[in-house]
Amino acid sequence: MEIGTDGAVLTFDAIDKRHGETWFRIGYREADFGGRVEVSSFMVGTPALLFRQLASFDSPWTGTYDWSDFEGRAKLVAGCDAMGHVTILVTLADPVRAMRLEAPLMVEFGQLSAIARQAETLFS
Repeated sequence: MEIGTDGAVLTFDAIDKRHGETWFRIGYREADFGGRVEVSSFMVGTPALLFRQLASFDSPWTGTYDWSDFEGRAKLVAGCDAMGHVTILVTLADPVRAMRLEAPLMVEFGQLSAIARQAETLFS
């Protein structure tokens, strides 16, 4: 699954389901910049929960909504302005190598329902 605009792309790749957990990769790339991490749904569920919540709004919202994996390797924080511009702040971290990627991804409010459906399909 890919979400992206203006050359920036957020990717989700399902890897495996075992012991009630879903293992997947989250990646971000933009021109010469990017990274990805492998995470699981252990204790927190998948990012489909966040996208379902965002798609449930009838109009742009105030505040932020987020999802992160249990080990802190991936975090998504979504905010929206009054015009319906949604910013998803993507944070990917590799604590073993002390590396961290943090970048914004822009989508439109009207895209959220399709994104939520794609996420539900990927993670079901």
